[in-house]
Amino acid sequence: MKWLVDIIKGFFMGVSNIIPGFSGGTMAVILNVYDRLIYDLSDIVKHPIKAVKDLIFIGIGLILGMVFAMFTIVFLLEKFPFPTIIFFVGLIIGCLPQMFIQSYEAKKSKLDYLWIIPALALIIIIPLFSAGDAKLEISFTALLLVSIMGIVSSAAMVIPGLSGSLTLMAFGYYTLILTSGTDLMKGIFDGTNVWDELIVMVVFAISCVVGVLLISKLMGILLKRWKGAVYFFIFGLILGSPFSIIWAACHNDDYDINFKSPGMWCASVICLIIGCLLPLMVRIIEKKMNEKKLLTQEDTLCDTAEEQEEQ
Repeated sequence: MKWLVDIIKGFFMGVSNIIPGFSGGTMAVILNVYDRLIYDLSDIVKHPIKAVKDLIFIGIGLILGMVFAMFTIVFLLEKFPFPTIIFFVGLIIGCLPQMFIQSYEAKKSKLDYLWIIPALALIIIIPLFSAGDAKLEISFTALLLVSIMGIVSSAAMVIPGLSGSLTLMAFGYYTLILTSGTDLMKGIFDGTNVWDELIVMVVFAISCVVGVLLISKLMGILLKRWKGAVYFFIFGLILGSPFSIIWAACHNDDYDINFKSPGMWCASVICLIIGCLLPLMVRIIEKKMNEKKLLTQEDTLCDTAEEQEEQ
């Protein structure tokens, strides 16, 4: 039954990768598979068969979770656009306290706070020119922006506490990538023309690989030298992202939003509260898991010390 447990764990990690504000790495810590993942991935060159054999069912679960989350979120955006978007805004608001703490702990000078200002300006200006709609007219400029988003979102995964999905949403490209992915999968099975979606996803995928291979090294250098400035810049991006998200939703013709509906506002308020509380719950669970792990390590050390004394 170990294979089934691995698939379930991978499934939840895949879902976490798609939901803005969450990351597969955080879920891996909660599910107690993070160390195993790091060990196998770092050892994959020396022992590829062993690593693949150990991770194959987690990988299957990961893909299933991502596909499930993509179709579920697209369905919710089609049927209940504003409550779903407000739920994501709640997730972002719920992530802000922890991100500020991380930024504050990383700062080396009070000048680091100033990096919030250009980040806020950037996150407010860029969405005005971004792909607010779920469809994209293929052009060099459009694909260039998609490739930049791929590099930025993949580079964001290098930074603890930041998710690539959250970064895409902050810049107004989350719905585009999500819809392109689901439309591509539907088109493959239906036999419809999905060349535009294929081009978008191929450009995005290649950009993500480039981001992981190249930008991750650059981010490592930046974090080593100007960690506080980088963290506060990212905090500024996330702080201003609710504006860009709501602005894009209000200017998206694909969303049928009735702002005069009391039911929609009630559902939105409930979704906002749930979204704000979820990151807090995840942090509490993660903290308890870390405490449990520390206690287990301490007990192991105590047992080892007692055995040595007896000898």
